[in-house]
Amino acid sequence: MPGHVKKDYLKLRCIIDATEIFVEQPKNPEAQQLSWSSYKNHDTLKALVGITPSGAIFFVFALFGGSSQTES
Repeated sequence: MPGHVKKDYLKLRCIIDATEIFVEQPKNPEAQQLSWSSYKNHDTLKALVGITPSGAIFFVFALFGGSSQTES
């Protein structure tokens, strides 16, 4: 962990981030609809990931298709 992070965030246990990974286009039309990301213009899966300060993956929450959107 970088020194300034270690100094400023003494109680840091987990870094939470979302990531999006590219996948091959599914053959099933329903799966194609779910995985298509108009933002990336590609088929993707999204996941919420927790990473320890040392860089180890702590957890991966359920994968969602690229078309998943949050309401604002």
